[in-house]
Amino acid sequence: MNAMKIDEEIRKDLIDYAKYQMSMLTDYFRTYITELEESSDVDDIMLAKQGLIFNYIDGMPIGCNSCYFCLIREFHHSGRKSCDVCEYGKHHGICIGDNSKYIKFIKTIAELEKYVSDDYYHDGEFKD
Repeated sequence: MNAMKIDEEIRKDLIDYAKYQMSMLTDYFRTYITELEESSDVDDIMLAKQGLIFNYIDGMPIGCNSCYFCLIREFHHSGRKSCDVCEYGKHHGICIGDNSKYIKFIKTIAELEKYVSDDYYHDGEFKD
């Protein structure tokens, strides 16, 4: 089986987006550190950490901006999304399909977000 050749323009786009995401994560940590420094109680600390976790989840490279196959598809098809010719989709199911691996992954992320929102911490949980 022959490996796909990397499109250099797409590689550059992926690197640029990864650098952007890295700068966002750095900003999230700066905010978190500031919030820790300014915390007056454990609830403040837990809220800061919960916010950081949400930002981490939101910053995960799982969308079209960080997908080689989405970028190459749009690049070669003049901005039109042509999922039916996507190489990833041929092997794993079209991303937007009900049973695709991508949808299963997205649903797992949504479950994680729900857990962090509903069960990880509740404001005022550690108040006296």
